[in-house]
Amino acid sequence: MADLQDMKIKFDFPLKTQPTRHLLQTHSAITYLTVKTYRLFSL
Repeated sequence: MADLQDMKIKFDFPLKTQPTRHLLQTHSAITYLTVKTYRLFSL
């Protein structure tokens, strides 16, 4: 649940430059996939 909260903070964070925005989107996607995979194996 902490990961999802962390993602929300990242999305709410002001995205000023394009490279930073791209980096955050990539990191968020990786985090999302990691959480999804973790839940799949923890069932």
